[in-house]
Amino acid sequence: MAKIKTKVLVASTDPSFLHDKMASLRSEFNLQIAGSGGVADFLIKEWEPQIVLVDGDSLLLDHIPQIRLLTPLAMMGIIVLSSSSNPNKEERAFLDGSDYYLSSKLSFKGLRLRMECLSKRLSCEKSASEFGENLNGFRNQNQNTLDDQKNAIQFLNIQIYPKDFLVKRDIEILSTTPTQFKLLLAFVSRPEQLLSRSWLKENVWENADISHRSIDAQISKLKRQVPEIGRYLINVYGKGYILTKPQPLAA
Repeated sequence: MAKIKTKVLVASTDPSFLHDKMASLRSEFNLQIAGSGGVADFLIKEWEPQIVLVDGDSLLLDHIPQIRLLTPLAMMGIIVLSSSSNPNKEERAFLDGSDYYLSSKLSFKGLRLRMECLSKRLSCEKSASEFGENLNGFRNQNQNTLDDQKNAIQFLNIQIYPKDFLVKRDIEILSTTPTQFKLLLAFVSRPEQLLSRSWLKENVWENADISHRSIDAQISKLKRQVPEIGRYLINVYGKGYILTKPQPLAA
């Protein structure tokens, strides 16, 4: 079985950043590159990397607070790499939410070891969080069953739980990204309503810099992930999308 590679985002305005390590990074990690703060924000929201490598010698060092706002500490690690030692920059990087402040001259082996350590820490924190949630859920299972049934939004055999960010097909839990979940929730909670791409951009993507074509692509991914909505989600050319209600079968 193929090993799932850790998603790593390299954020720098300098094309030569980590040039000597890029081939090795591509070989061992699932890599994407962001040349601006806007691209970094988009990839963090849509691609959801586990680790971000930030160029500490570029303007993107000032963008770390925005990056950290998008994803909590337990979900994504940030490593700053700089060609020079600067205590003030290092202190600011840590205060802004970075996990490491390293020399960009560090060997690839040294960088990889720290990335692996960070990845393991993130996995442990995620597992601990999920265990706590599962334990609390077990303790309150009987009490919450009726509440869950009331709070769930039903579409055919799909149940959406807004408070828990959970999607089920019958008893199977479906894996969806945060964006896919928000898209699905937007449609199923507003059946028979025309949702324009501008409305989706504002309410699902929170006015992020995303094109209408990218919105269409994300909706196509959602339809593949949850095919039950495919035949009922209508693309009204030039207007937007409508999720029609399934009609009961004639007797």
